[in-house]
Amino acid sequence: MTDKALLQSLVNRIRLFRRTNGLRQSDLAEKIHLTTRHLQKIEACSVDVKTSTSCQIAKALGIPVCYLYKPETEHPSGLKVPCAIEILDMIQVGILLADLDRRILYMNMPHLKTLGLTKDHLGQGIHVWDHLNDSSEIQSLKKLLQSLVSSPTKSAPYVTEQKTSSGEIIPVKTDWTYYADASRDIRYFVSVVHYYPN
Repeated sequence: MTDKALLQSLVNRIRLFRRTNGLRQSDLAEKIHLTTRHLQKIEACSVDVKTSTSCQIAKALGIPVCYLYKPETEHPSGLKVPCAIEILDMIQVGILLADLDRRILYMNMPHLKTLGLTKDHLGQGIHVWDHLNDSSEIQSLKKLLQSLVSSPTKSAPYVTEQKTSSGEIIPVKTDWTYYADASRDIRYFVSVVHYYPN
């Protein structure tokens, strides 16, 4: 990949993630302490992007900096295929990845928006039960997930209600599965959350 092509790919990804986060150029520029004009020049490929600037941009967008540098994959048909994270953010269901302590490591943009959260919240140790509506259900889910870690079973849908940051209650059905490594040790829970508006 040529320098110009690499810069264009970087700029395309900055623009994509900025838009996915619902940010205008001025919003992102303010977050990273640049002028809007300078960010416009970056997105127009008329200036090089410093490594420190790309790190600031990635942090402001709530993504690892490597996502900005990962080139699109070319499909045999010649179609430019976005990376998996971009695809997950396009799907209008909630998708999340939780560790064995049930801390949420990843939540796609539609789910964040539905709950009224931002990617900044993910670094604050959110657990899968933090947005359930009923305290007894929270205890039940904690027990269920603990038993699933110690004695893995076939996954089955989980139906509940989630509470948004504004207090709205949303009925949901969660399909989930385990993610295991090559030696079949369970590493993560992967969930797909379907919304059923009132």
